[in-house]
Amino acid sequence: MELQPGGLARADRSAREVVEQALRRHFDNPPAINFALSALMLGLGWFARELWDAVKELKTDVSKLREDLPKTYVVKEDWRADMRELKDILGKIFDKLDGKADK
Repeated sequence: MELQPGGLARADRSAREVVEQALRRHFDNPPAINFALSALMLGLGWFARELWDAVKELKTDVSKLREDLPKTYVVKEDWRADMRELKDILGKIFDKLDGKADK
């Protein structure tokens, strides 16, 4: 590489010129930039709308589940209370049977 005045090599200067030319081409075309940004915003808007609809649908599903769940399944505490009551009744029956068997 050959050194130029200012201490930059010729390859570096041409690379800089290529980058500057690409930037000039890029920023000298505002309609293309506007179109690209509009397309990006359109995509983001569509994605946000899909997320919003999905969240609304999930909310309705959860509220419907909250209504239907107690009709189908038993709450754990209710189950435990019923089992305790059943065990107490069975314990009394076994005690009576043991008392009759001893006689």
